Amino acid sequence: MRPVTFSGCFGWLHEAERGALGVVMCASWEYEATAIGQSWRVFADRLAAAGIPALRFDYPGCGDSLGDSGTFESALASIGAAAATLRERTGVARVALVGLRLGASLVLMAAETLDVEAVALIRPVIRGKGFVSEQRVLGRFLQAKEPQAVRRDSDPGVIEVEGFRLSPESVERIGKIDLTTWRGAGLKRALIAGERGSTQYDALAAALEAAGVEVSRTDLVEVAGWAPAPVPLPPPLADADALAAWLRVDGPAPGAVAQGEATLVGEGFRERAFAFGPADELAGVLCEPLRPSDDPKRRAVLFLNTGANSHIGAGRATVHHARRLAEAGVASLRLDCKGVGDAAWTSEGSLSAIHHAERAADVTAAIDWLEGRGFRSFALVGVCSGGFLAFQGALADRRVERVLIANPQFWLPPSAETLADPYQGAYSATADYAARATSRETWKRLLRGDLKLASIARVGRELALRAARKALAVFGGRANEGGELIGLLKQLKARRCAATLVLSEGDPARETLAALLPRGDFSALEGLLKVVTVEGADHAFVRPRTRAEFFALLGEFLGLGREQAERRAAA
Repeated sequence: MRPVTFSGCFGWLHEAERGALGVVMCASWEYEATAIGQSWRVFADRLAAAGIPALRFDYPGCGDSLGDSGTFESALASIGAAAATLRERTGVARVALVGLRLGASLVLMAAETLDVEAVALIRPVIRGKGFVSEQRVLGRFLQAKEPQAVRRDSDPGVIEVEGFRLSPESVERIGKIDLTTWRGAGLKRALIAGERGSTQYDALAAALEAAGVEVSRTDLVEVAGWAPAPVPLPPPLADADALAAWLRVDGPAPGAVAQGEATLVGEGFRERAFAFGPADELAGVLCEPLRPSDDPKRRAVLFLNTGANSHIGAGRATVHHARRLAEAGVASLRLDCKGVGDAAWTSEGSLSAIHHAERAADVTAAIDWLEGRGFRSFALVGVCSGGFLAFQGALADRRVERVLIANPQFWLPPSAETLADPYQGAYSATADYAARATSRETWKRLLRGDLKLASIARVGRELALRAARKALAVFGGRANEGGELIGLLKQLKARRCAATLVLSEGDPARETLAALLPRGDFSALEGLLKVVTVEGADHAFVRPRTRAEFFALLGEFLGLGREQAERRAAA
């Protein structure tokens, strides 16, 4: 796996020992692409193992590529540049395109003008209007889980899902997609991979056959592995191998081709990607200031994964933070721990990738790597599950001097039973659940039939569970855990590791912590943990306003000064 850059885009090239045909992998739009980054990387590994060199990349303005926002047209144009790069870097003369969801739509549209031999379409978006409606509903559903103040801070003209935004222009362009009208020429083969028994792809297959394309169909047996989820799910190995078998073409392999530099340079920053650690199982993007730093300690910030999100962060917020820090003279590493994003798959099970104390070893390996590059002072930053890992990483490595923990669901390693539930810990506080369960609007929707009684029941069950947890805390059921947490925070203080906790107002992370403290009293943390509450903030700090507020706090945490950090955030 080798990093590559082209036309302002970043990608990873998975080389193969043989390969008459190479594959360009086109992901779906950012929300879906980021949450299944691990499956996408594993798929590329399986292609390479089958003798097929594969290039996966980020569209312009997306992922690790340059730019603050991407467009449908720029994504479409970048596929041609990716195909040219694949040919140049591997020497293959024949190229196939593979696309997932909206990426599959892009693939078929690109195939109308590009010289490609075959396309593999995984759960393709046939008609864009349906995709737009689906994303709008999903965005509203996820917003409904956030506090009222966050829901008021939304742009009605933009579709937003977990901080990833589709502009009105992109929505209009995507809405015009209708693959059943495809009339390309020159494409030889197409594979449509979809849900078992689905007929939604029949019209597409008919259109392709009418255009003279040899069409194959296959059922996905591991559909969940191709869909976004809040935590890493097992990669679809059987599907990946079946797709690789269909794509593989026998023929003479090209000779060795020289590799180029893989660096992206933007305003005030330079970025390079690396695979490192034991057996190169970890991956990350090092973002450094363009100007030489005059900091004698050579500080480096490690940004850690949030749930299943790759190192770019929810809503691509981590990319924003890293590049603004570089402009202020601070280097950072956006790290993918094992089992997430661009890092290697873990056979220990996908849930071992988050909320697992063993991942602290990944943080130590990253610090070792940074130290080998001359960095001497280290800070850890993590949101949600990344906050848990930041705390565990700071405890495990004495070289960590600062740790910023935001909205953690857990402080101590959770039980195996808890980890077995991939959706453990909804992002709504008890007060918000209660408000929704008792609001007049909720009951009006129920009576109209717009809301199912099961939804109210789920809220009721959650309230009951939280009341039970609170009772356990009051009567000492978690006293031992609270005492352990205080002891661990004292360890950090003794080592002079400065710890900061950032909480969104109304986030359940506050309740989680209160349940560990004697009588829920935060005064027990005085002198051990600086606690900052951000009013009206979403759980992952990805909305434009709260992202800027979080960066200002990050700058203050690193000693940059809040005023300077706020200027960088606004930029």
